[in-house]
Amino acid sequence: MVDKVIAKKIDTFLRGASRVLLLTHQKPDGDALGSVSALADWLHSRGTEVGIYLPDGQPTTFWYLPHIDKAFTDKKEISNQNWDVVVCLDTGDLKHLGLPDLLELIDPTATVINIDHHDTNKNFGHLNLVVPTAAAATEILNAWFNQIGHRPTQVQAMCLLTGITTDTGFFTHRNTSAEVYSSCAELLRSGASIKTIHGNVTQGKSLLTLKVWGKALARLRMIPRWGVVATVITRKDMAECPDDTAEAEVSDGISNILTTLAGDRLCLLLREQSDGTVKGSLRTNSDLIDAAKLAKLLGGGGHQKAAGFVTPGKLEELADGSWQIITKSKIKNKKVKNIL
Repeated sequence: MVDKVIAKKIDTFLRGASRVLLLTHQKPDGDALGSVSALADWLHSRGTEVGIYLPDGQPTTFWYLPHIDKAFTDKKEISNQNWDVVVCLDTGDLKHLGLPDLLELIDPTATVINIDHHDTNKNFGHLNLVVPTAAAATEILNAWFNQIGHRPTQVQAMCLLTGITTDTGFFTHRNTSAEVYSSCAELLRSGASIKTIHGNVTQGKSLLTLKVWGKALARLRMIPRWGVVATVITRKDMAECPDDTAEAEVSDGISNILTTLAGDRLCLLLREQSDGTVKGSLRTNSDLIDAAKLAKLLGGGGHQKAAGFVTPGKLEELADGSWQIITKSKIKNKKVKNIL
């Protein structure tokens, strides 16, 4: 799965580094956090000083993952310290990190390593371990561990299994392959527990979260001329949730529910964010629709079956019960109308 030459080079740079910074995409999911925590644990076991930057903090769903609770949220900390190596995990480009100016923040001699599985990855690192056929970044990281002769510990296996199971929808998505099952079998033998992961990710939802889901589902609309099923979540809806860490849980939950709709169709969730933007999540079960290409046209990215984008603006309900994005960018408005 992984290029042996690149895998060896990454191993060499990480083993020779004194200080390593780990980064992942904004609003991190199980794969993003699982890959960060697994690599952080391996680096810690070698005595390497590790920094983790998570501008949105740690989602409560993944409280059991190690080292994430020690992440810093202030961007200034990146430039305040000298990093030998910067590893970007599960993200297609610097913009999705929320750090388009990353190369200006770090020492010019620092090595940037890019480990990812998105089709739209821009290969922005000095070393790029990008495998679009992989189900998750954690699957790539597990293959990399195997390549360098390291068997994940129980803690690391738990981190890696979290990423693979969540990105495959607990083996229900079409990215679930024989290789995925083989990787997970190894991780289970190392002591990881699917029951613990499943319990934290799919159960224990708050009453408020379910109420927001109910509002989003009540707004579901079929747009025949676009062939899209769409719904929205507003800031007013999110105000009912206890804190912002529930945002990813709410939106991911709705997106996963939409994928259960009968037929091959494109599903769209638009969610207002606290920073004055609208996040679009695209899902499809059709082999004829490429959600990643649509998202890329809107400044986003992702996978063929699941992708997303962010655009400045806010949601507004019209008299007929439909919704539109109000934004200063007429170009983006035009793109949304033409694509969807």
